[in-house]
Amino acid sequence: MKKVITFCFLIFFQFSTLSEAQTIITIGQVYNFSQSQSSTVNYLFTLDKPGEITLYINNWLSTYDWGTDFDRIYIYNNEGLIIGRNGLSTVEDPFLFHMFAANQGMKFSVGKAGDYTIAVHSGVKKSDWGTATSQNYQMSLSAIYCDDPYEVNDDMLNATLISVGETITAYEWRQINNIQIWGDEDWYKINIPSPGILKLNLQDWIGIYNWGTDFDRLHVYNAAGTEIGFRDGNAFYSWMMGSPNDTVPYTTSMNLSHAGTYYLRFHAGVGTSTKPYKLTTYFTPANDIYEPNDNFITAKLINNNDWHEAFEWRSLDSTMNVAGDEDYFYFLTPGAGTYNITLNGWLPIYNWGADYDRMTIYDENFNPVGANPLSWMMGTNPINFNIPAAGKYYILLHCGSSYSTEGYRFLLNGTLVGVEDLSTQPYNFSLEQNYPNPFNPSTIIKYSLPVTSNIKIDLYNLLGEFITELINTTEIAGSYEYEFNANSLDSKLSSGLYFYSFSATSTDGKQKYNDIKKMLLIK
Repeated sequence: MKKVITFCFLIFFQFSTLSEAQTIITIGQVYNFSQSQSSTVNYLFTLDKPGEITLYINNWLSTYDWGTDFDRIYIYNNEGLIIGRNGLSTVEDPFLFHMFAANQGMKFSVGKAGDYTIAVHSGVKKSDWGTATSQNYQMSLSAIYCDDPYEVNDDMLNATLISVGETITAYEWRQINNIQIWGDEDWYKINIPSPGILKLNLQDWIGIYNWGTDFDRLHVYNAAGTEIGFRDGNAFYSWMMGSPNDTVPYTTSMNLSHAGTYYLRFHAGVGTSTKPYKLTTYFTPANDIYEPNDNFITAKLINNNDWHEAFEWRSLDSTMNVAGDEDYFYFLTPGAGTYNITLNGWLPIYNWGADYDRMTIYDENFNPVGANPLSWMMGTNPINFNIPAAGKYYILLHCGSSYSTEGYRFLLNGTLVGVEDLSTQPYNFSLEQNYPNPFNPSTIIKYSLPVTSNIKIDLYNLLGEFITELINTTEIAGSYEYEFNANSLDSKLSSGLYFYSFSATSTDGKQKYNDIKKMLLIK
């Protein structure tokens, strides 16, 4: 109850003092002031950058009337919040300076530039004043500025951009001469060119481990501001438990499954030291040509009977974990059949009842295929499943919570049922003349693909002006036909000569084909 009462008093005092007029003072100047008993006077000063401030009040006749109204000083930031305290403050009264040594100077540290207010309060017991109802005193401020080129980087908006491989020197901005800075944070942002492993090396950071209260920690965020990763079973942050005597640098690694901008938030807990630290970043790209393929939209095409290499993207060295990485692939099949997937190098984790490794097959409408679509990937290969009909199908490989990141290889192999012998598939690309030609209003366009390819068919008028896109898709090897109806277009075509262009590129990019043919519409 004592803490609650004191806290309420401080909040009330804070608002009452800051509502009063403020006298502007400048660092390095000496001022003469007069103050009556039982009064509070506010002084406003501005800092251009962080530093240690010393406040001198000379000739002050202090009175120590404990338990009632006594002489004291509060320091406020421009948001009206009390900052700092000295070593003589008690637990019940943590935020103010008792003016025991007013004539000797009082120190406090300021972690960012801005406007600050000094509220000087004169208590009620004035026995040292004699019959006077006010006293005269001198006030001055001196400053030792912190040479931290990255301040003010105390939030995500003002995060400092750093580069991979760069070493920077900054401050863990806590306290000087036992004067505490509350909650200094250093924010950095870094651009990652691809999936990979980001390693941080932190030198000369003096870690403070006040368990259960405020401690040093590192948070990592993606570009959307979502906190990612975890360490040591404690979700979303890393305790910076490097060597307290600075002999061993603090290092940590984190897996980043996507290219993009990431934010590093270093939080300095309640400590006893302010000194420079060095931060160096290292990045090792992952050899995963399929990333990002973490959803249906970004799913990557794979071919039947080809080996594919990718990563189960989890964590490294039991440190920063990437929760819930998923790899999405899709394949095209001309008919029903029995398929299997062979997985090599996958390190399965069996967290029963929680998050576990699994594979799921979906159709083109994103519905699971089969009565038992889930496969617990427990090292039994191959994994078998049935495909009911021709079409596009997705493979989801889900990586559960674990402490291992490994490259893996997988092979998709299928045996088709009721489908023409695939040995008769085309050996070359081809585009046939539409039939009938001339036509009204529809005609058939035939084409052939020797390998799975990305194809596109566009329609042009006689002047070479683009009219519309007829086809833009991916097809497996085979022969196809497309029916074009001139009346299906929003803008009806008139009689005349038209051109249709055909382009095809194999999915591995090694084969390309282009052709143009004429068609005649007669109405």
